[in-house]
Amino acid sequence: ASGMFAVATMTRPWAFIGALLAGSFATGITILLLKKPVDPNAEVIQEEKEEEEISWDDLTIS
Repeated sequence: ASGMFAVATMTRPWAFIGALLAGSFATGITILLLKKPVDPNAEVIQEEKEEEEISWDDLTIS
């Protein structure tokens, strides 16, 4: 993201933008191929777990 600020100082800014687009395209295709399909009708079950109580007395610093 911060590389976009340097585009104005580059000798070939179109090459940078082309490489950025090619990398974004390759990443998008890879995610589409590797991501598992999601069933929109599946029921989502979320279990709420209670957090353990932690006492400051149990903390030891060596």
